[in-house]
Amino acid sequence: MDKNRWERLRKEGWIEVWRQRNRTTIKYTIYKLSLRAKQLIMRIYRIMLGEEDIPTSQKSIFFQNKTYTDKVFNKAIDDMIKDTER
Repeated sequence: MDKNRWERLRKEGWIEVWRQRNRTTIKYTIYKLSLRAKQLIMRIYRIMLGEEDIPTSQKSIFFQNKTYTDKVFNKAIDDMIKDTER
């Protein structure tokens, strides 16, 4: 488990502060997803719903087919992209 994940996500800009802590009323800091994180989530949902294809660039490390698992995943992704009624 990554104990520093929260701080890392804040520093990298995935999580933003929505409201700072108020010491007089003892309310805690409230966080929200950044625009960057929201766009990533929306894109994943569009891919899952079949509205957008999975990016299959030849520059991608994943598509270099180094292992058997990579080949199997790439074949499954190709089949999924070809299937118009996902």
